Amino acid sequence: MKRAEFKKLFKECIKEAIIEEGVLSTIISEVVKGLNVGQIVEAKSAVSEQVQKEQVDHELQKEQAKRLHKLRETKQKMLEAIGDNSYNGVDLFEGTTAMTRGGDPNAVASPSSPLAGVEAGDSGVDISSIVSAGAMSKIWQQMNK
Repeated sequence: MKRAEFKKLFKECIKEAIIEEGVLSTIISEVVKGLNVGQIVEAKSAVSEQVQKEQVDHELQKEQAKRLHKLRETKQKMLEAIGDNSYNGVDLFEGTTAMTRGGDPNAVASPSSPLAGVEAGDSGVDISSIVSAGAMSKIWQQMNK
């Protein structure tokens, strides 16, 4: 076999191995892995996340204070519109809270969620006695009778 024929045969074998047998994709993935070794990855510190959380909490508190102030102003305007002498100076809105949502009182309500009619500040039902260690078995025994 002549040298030129051997070179040609060798090139064809390499070409076949690289392209047809998928060795090329392995070579490329290895090169890419080698390039990623020197990269610097930025890591956010927990302090910056804490600062962001505090800022969000502060903004929420400001927003809530604005809403409360606006609500008080609205109540005061309503009382002024009624007049100080009406109802013998009784504050008609004392102890009331704002509605969670408005709407047509005559319309049939179709709640979008199971808790649609529940106030946001409602604490719900206390189930701590059910979950306590000794009480759980007693409750189940009573239910199975």
